[in-house]
Amino acid sequence: MATTHLTAIQEVIEDLDYRTIYSPPEESAPFERLSVLIGNDAQQRPLTLQLYFINDIAFAVGGGEDEEDTHDAIFLQFMLLLPTPVQADRFGEVAEYVLLINRILPVGAFGISRPDGTVYFQYSLGLAEREVDENVLDEVVQMIEVFVNKFEGNIAEISSGKMRAAAAIQALTEEGVVPPPLGPTATT
Repeated sequence: MATTHLTAIQEVIEDLDYRTIYSPPEESAPFERLSVLIGNDAQQRPLTLQLYFINDIAFAVGGGEDEEDTHDAIFLQFMLLLPTPVQADRFGEVAEYVLLINRILPVGAFGISRPDGTVYFQYSLGLAEREVDENVLDEVVQMIEVFVNKFEGNIAEISSGKMRAAAAIQALTEEGVVPPPLGPTATT
């Protein structure tokens, strides 16, 4: 197999003791992807971080004549779909919780998709070229692992109706995990 920028990233991530699976472009997904197992949830379902270049998706769906315009920024996408779907009547509760925790995350954000009820974590790393500094890659993957491990359990509990968002937020407050206050906006 020829070395690509994503397989080079795979080598760095495997050196950090993560299990990975490389998926080359294929007809159903015409761009390369890298899956990184960052752990399991409370039900022992895998938490898999997907990495791919957003630019490859744009090219695959006809976003340009050249695969890489030298003036375009490169975006390495980190995406993790949480395995617990949100019950339809719990969207508001989950949204309340993830919007609050997003205010304390220095990298990336949780989101929720309708109508399928998928909660995800997403981060796009902007790059000047496809090579990623190993230290940056190490920090990003480890931060995402910490964030997902810290908040996934409460998101699953809120998603299934076993916990209220207010109780999860109160627990965070008691731990000292509090987002910075949002002050009044300036008016002109």
